[in-house]
Amino acid sequence: MEYDYLIVGSGPGGVSAARQLCYANTAILDVGYTPDRKFKHSKLSEALESGDMESLLGSNWETLDNIENEFNIHRKIKSADLRYVMNGEFFRVYDSNGRFITKGNGSYAKGGMANVWGAQLLKYNKKDLDEVNGWPISINELEAYYTELEDHIGISGVNDDMSQFLGESDNLLPPVELSITSKYLLNNYNLLKAAKPDIGIKIGRAGVAVSTVDRNGFAKYKAGSTEFFKPTGEGIYNPKNTLDSLIQNKSISYFSNQKLIKYKEFEDYVEIITTNNKNEYNHYKTKHLLLACGTIQTAKLVLMNEQLTNARINFVDHPPILLPFIFPKCIGNIINNDYFPIQLTATLNNKRDMISLYHPAGMMKTEYLLQLPIPLNLSKNVLSLLLNSMLIAQIWETSTENNGCFYLDDNCDICIKYPYPKNNNIFKLIYLMFKMGGISVPNLASRYPPTWGYHHAGTLPMSLEPGLLQTHTDGRLWKYKRIRVIDGSVLPSLPAKNHSLTLMANSARIADLTKKCGY
Repeated sequence: MEYDYLIVGSGPGGVSAARQLCYANTAILDVGYTPDRKFKHSKLSEALESGDMESLLGSNWETLDNIENEFNIHRKIKSADLRYVMNGEFFRVYDSNGRFITKGNGSYAKGGMANVWGAQLLKYNKKDLDEVNGWPISINELEAYYTELEDHIGISGVNDDMSQFLGESDNLLPPVELSITSKYLLNNYNLLKAAKPDIGIKIGRAGVAVSTVDRNGFAKYKAGSTEFFKPTGEGIYNPKNTLDSLIQNKSISYFSNQKLIKYKEFEDYVEIITTNNKNEYNHYKTKHLLLACGTIQTAKLVLMNEQLTNARINFVDHPPILLPFIFPKCIGNIINNDYFPIQLTATLNNKRDMISLYHPAGMMKTEYLLQLPIPLNLSKNVLSLLLNSMLIAQIWETSTENNGCFYLDDNCDICIKYPYPKNNNIFKLIYLMFKMGGISVPNLASRYPPTWGYHHAGTLPMSLEPGLLQTHTDGRLWKYKRIRVIDGSVLPSLPAKNHSLTLMANSARIADLTKKCGY
C-alpha cells in the first residue's frame, strides 16, 4: 500500500496533522485500542450507588491490580472502563540518584491520552519560547495555528488578568460555570487587588476545551457530565471526535491494529513495517512519514530503529504538586450541581509556576466516598457540605531542557531518570490564599512522581542545526528528508503550562511545511 503521507498515531498531534493533510492520499496507522464495552453509567458515583462492582472494578477486578502500591495505578485509570487508554509502552521511572520510584504506561488508544485529559488548552507566548536557551522557531510561526485550532476545538474562557501569561484570544466561548468557592476566591482576589495592585499572584478563568454553546453539530457541555478525567463526550473536545469525522467523510484512510516496528528511507519514499496482534507483518510505502506515537513511544521507536539503544537522551515533564485549600466561609453550601473540574488558573509573580485550581465536586467523588470511615449515605451528606468549600491547587513548574534522562536498558525496556519537583513556592501560595480566605498547610501537599504529569516532551528536540537524535524545525529527523516527528518529542522545553495546544499547533505547522516541501 502506497500513500503520499502516513501518520503513525492518533493522539492530538497525529489528528492535528491529519486535518492539514486530509484529501491528499493520507493514512493514519494506529494500534487504536477502543473500549471493550460501553460504560453503563454517566458518572462513577452512579455505579457506586447502584452496586455495579463490575463497572467500578472491571470484569477481572483489574482496578484492584497492584492496590498495595497506589503509584502503580494512575488516577486517570482508576475507572475500569479507562484501562484501555493507558495500555501502551511500559516504562520505569527512577529519581536522579537512580532509585526506583514508579512505573507507568503510554497509550495505544484511538485518540491517545486525550481520552483522559483535563481539556485545559493554553497558548505559549514569546517569553515561554525564549526563556530556556530559546526555541528554534518563533511564537509568530504558531499564532495562526493557535487561532485556527481555537476556532475548531472551541475553547471557553475570558481575557482577564491571566491573559498576559496565557495570551489573549478573540474567539473564546463563554466560560464554564464557576462554583461557589471559585466565585468567592475570585471576588476576594479582585477586592485585594483593588486595594493593592501588585499582590504577588494573578488569578483568572481557566481556558478549557469545553463547548458552552451548541456548535459544529455538538451539544453544549452539561454540568454533571464528567468526573475527574472521565469525559463523556458531551461538549468536551476529544481529538478522537475529529478523527472519526475525518474517517466518516473519507478525508483520510485509517488502519487500526497496526504497530510500527521498522522504517527505512530511500531516495523517493519511505518503507515501513508494522505488526498486529496476531504477529502478522504489513508493509507500507509513503512519500512522507510523520511520527506521532507520543513522546515516550516515538523516542523508543527511533532509538530501536537507529540501533542507538545505549544512548541517553533528554526528557522533560511537569511532575504535579497537589495542595488542597478549604474556604471556611463556604462550608455548608450544599452541592446542587457538578462543575467542570478545572475552574481557575493562577501564577505567582515569578511566572515560572502555573496553578490550576480544581473544584473537587467535579473530580472523582468515588474516591472520597470510599475513603471516609462512615456509612455511604452519611458520607455523601458530609461530602456535600465539605467539597463545595474546597479547591485543589495543582502546581506546574517550568521544566528546562536537561531536567531528565531517557534511555533503554539491556532488555530494551524504557527507563526514565527524573528528579522530584522541589517547588519552593508552596509557602508563598499558602500565604496569598490565606489572604483571600483559603486555608492549607504544607504537609497536605502531594508531590506526584515524575512522568505522572503526562506532559512529556523533549526527547527529540528541534534545533536550527540538529545533531544526533534531534530534529529540524520542520520536524525532520536529523539525517532524513522524508521522516518527521510531530508529537511532544520535538518541544525543546516545557513552560509551566499544559502543552497540548502547542503540540497540536506545531504538528499542524509541520504538516503544512511537509505539503510545501516540493518532494
